[in-house]
Amino acid sequence: MRAEPNLGAPAWASIAIATGALLANCALTPEHPDHVHSELSERIAGDAERPDGTDFRIPETISLEDGLDEPDAVAIALWNSPAFRKELAALGFARADLIQAGLLTNPVLTALFPLGDKQFEAALGWAVEGLWTRPRRAAIAQANWRKAADGIVATGLDLARDVRIAFADATATRLAAGTCEQIARLSDRRAAIDAARVRVGQVSDLDAAVSAADAVSARARAQVARYDAGQALLALRRLLGADSSTPPFELAPTPLIARPPSLEQALQRSAQARPELRAAELEIESAAERLGWERWRILRLTVLLDANNPRATGFEAGPGVQIELPLFDWNQAGVARAESEVERAAWHYVATQRQIASEVSLAHAAWLHADSELARHRDTALPGLELSASIAREGQRRGSVSHTRVLEIERALLESRLKEFELDANRRRALARLERSIGRSLNAP
Repeated sequence: MRAEPNLGAPAWASIAIATGALLANCALTPEHPDHVHSELSERIAGDAERPDGTDFRIPETISLEDGLDEPDAVAIALWNSPAFRKELAALGFARADLIQAGLLTNPVLTALFPLGDKQFEAALGWAVEGLWTRPRRAAIAQANWRKAADGIVATGLDLARDVRIAFADATATRLAAGTCEQIARLSDRRAAIDAARVRVGQVSDLDAAVSAADAVSARARAQVARYDAGQALLALRRLLGADSSTPPFELAPTPLIARPPSLEQALQRSAQARPELRAAELEIESAAERLGWERWRILRLTVLLDANNPRATGFEAGPGVQIELPLFDWNQAGVARAESEVERAAWHYVATQRQIASEVSLAHAAWLHADSELARHRDTALPGLELSASIAREGQRRGSVSHTRVLEIERALLESRLKEFELDANRRRALARLERSIGRSLNAP
C-alpha cells in the first residue's frame, strides 16, 4: 500500500457527514394520498377527502334534516367506511417503498484493532452502483405507488356502487313496507265486510273464510316487508360506517339525472376512466423498468478507502475499488424473471381490457332491460289500473259498483305500485353497476 498523508478523526467525520448529506438528498418525496381523494371526488362528483380521526363525521356540505339522498350517502361512506379507510391507510406501504427506492446504500466500515504485533487496519467500502441504478429503482417504485393508488380508487368506486345499490334497496323496501301496510288494511276491510255479509246470507262461509285468510296473509306480508325495510336500512348504515352515535335519518327520494350513453360511448369512456386499466398499464411500465434495472445489475462496484497504522512508518491510507467480475453470473436469472414479468404484465393488460369491455356490455344491456321494463310498466299496466280505480270509485259513488269491487281494484293498483318500486330499484341498481363498469359517474363533469 502506498503511503498517503495522515487522515485524522476530523477527516473521517467529514466523510461521514458528507455521506449522510448525500443519502438525505437522494431520498424521494412520495406523492400525497390526496391524489386518491381528488380522483374519487372527480369520478363521483362529490367530496371524498375528510379530516383526520376515526370518529364518524358528516361533511359540512351535507345536512340530514331534509333527509339523506343517494349522492350524500356515497360521500358519507367514503368519509367513514372503516373498510375503505383501512385500504387507504395501506397505501402507506407503497409510499414507504418509494422512499426506500430513493435511498442509497450505507457505507460499510470495517476496523481491525491492534493486538500484540498486529497493526491497526480499517476499510471503508461503499457500493456505488446505486448511483446509476437508483433512477430505475425510483421509476419502479413510482409506478408501483401509482398502481396501488389506482387500486384504492377502484376500491372507492366499488364502495360507491355498493352504497347506491343499498340505497336503492332501502328506498324500495321502505316504499314496499308502506304499500304492504295499505294492502293489509284493504284486506282487513274486505274480510270485515265479508264477515258481515255472511251473517245476512249475501256470501258463503267459504268466501268469508277465504277473505279472512287473505287478511291474515296480507298482515304477515306487511310484517315481513317492515322487517326487510329495517334490514336494508341497517345494511346501508353499515356501508356508511355509521355507529351507535350516528343520528337516525330519513331517506330522501333521489331523481335519476343521468342518462346512460350508447354502448360505443360507454366503451370509450371506460377505456379512459377505469382505474384498473390504468393500473395494468403501470404494471407494464414497472415491469419494463425492472427489466432495465436487472440488466444494469451486472456491474457491481464498491469504492474502498483502506487505512492502517504500521508501527514502523506511521499512519497511512489509500483508495481502492472492489469489482465483481461477471464471468459466470451475468444476472441471467434476474433478467429472465424480469422478461417474464413484462410478458405477464402485457397479457394482464389485455385480459383487463377485455374484462372491462365485457363488464360494460353486460351492465349496459342490464340497464336497457331494466329501463324498458319500468317504462313498459308505467306506460301500460299502471295507467290502466289507475283508470280502472278512478272509474270504480266513481261507480261506487253512483251506486253501480260495489264496495268490495272497489277494494279489489284498489288492491290490484297497490300491487302494481309494488311492482313499480321493484322495477325502479332494478333500474337504479343497473345504473350503479353501469357507472362502476365505466369508472365514473355520468353526472361528473
